Amino acid sequence: LCGAGVSLDSKLPTFYGLTKHVIDFFDPSKNSTIESEFRPWVEEDSKSQSKLLKTPLDQIFHLLHQEYGREEVNTVVAERLKNTGPAEKISQNHSVIARIASDLDGKPQIVTTNFDLLFEQITKPGNLEIYEPPALPDIAIGMPITGITYLHGRLQGPSTLQHQLVLSSADFGRAYLSEGWATAFIRALLKSYTVVLVG
Repeated sequence: LCGAGVSLDSKLPTFYGLTKHVIDFFDPSKNSTIESEFRPWVEEDSKSQSKLLKTPLDQIFHLLHQEYGREEVNTVVAERLKNTGPAEKISQNHSVIARIASDLDGKPQIVTTNFDLLFEQITKPGNLEIYEPPALPDIAIGMPITGITYLHGRLQGPSTLQHQLVLSSADFGRAYLSEGWATAFIRALLKSYTVVLVG
């Protein structure tokens, strides 16, 4: 189960870096709610700030969605995540993870919260099942997780009008509470597999 850390060597941002990129892109006014809520994250040297006072980044994305529109914000996110380093510099992390997470037939069993396509770039075309929410493998009925499961969404092509990414607190609420497809998947995953958290 992979997070943003596996893509750092490929010049992709953390969730904090992604949030900062979007805020820099839209450049809200200094007295806006977005700026005031995000300020504790950038004022690392201030002794008066603590992690407990920081607004969770998914809530800041909710504010961004409200202010600028969900699709507009998600498009900026998608554009940023497409900008990886040169192909020869793509992190070896993805190759190693794909190899050690393989089943008996040598096919990877990867679940990722990342949106980027770097795992796909290191696998043979046509040799991999791709799962995107909410159509995740139904482990409860014996469906395998062979391939790549994008738990929080997957980058789409440049002509795509909608980017279905789990970014904001509202998105997480749908995925894990009101619709609950992510919760059901994670529960079944933990029950049926040995899960290794990476990045």
